[in-house]
Amino acid sequence: MPTLRVDAEIEPEALSARLALELADLEPCGAGNPRPHLLVRNVRVYGIKQVGADSDHLRCKITLGRFTFDAMAFRRGDHAEAMTDAGFVDAVVTVGTGLRGFVELELRDFGSTGTADRMRAEGEGAREGAATTRAVQV
Repeated sequence: MPTLRVDAEIEPEALSARLALELADLEPCGAGNPRPHLLVRNVRVYGIKQVGADSDHLRCKITLGRFTFDAMAFRRGDHAEAMTDAGFVDAVVTVGTGLRGFVELELRDFGSTGTADRMRAEGEGAREGAATTRAVQV
């Protein structure tokens, strides 16, 4: 499996409209300048819906601290049940603004709470010569 590089871990309360505006200063983003991948732990997900012509994407709400955001997980429609069962997840997100200026998140990866710690441990094991198939690097 591919490795997803995490640029920073942030506390849920730090994710705000102000942060979205600050990250917008890094635009334009693309292949040579990707959006920062942010790890947030133990966030609540709900209102999960499969969307898209083939139901291959997920739309949901994420509560981080005292804020709730709309989020999309592209090409993750087959993970709807796992996300619903989890209720709370560790997530790697990118931050953007929607058409009306509201903060929107793209879920790049997610797993049940504690996943980030397990992935980090696997990654450290891989650097020491142990076999691993996937790691989140912070």
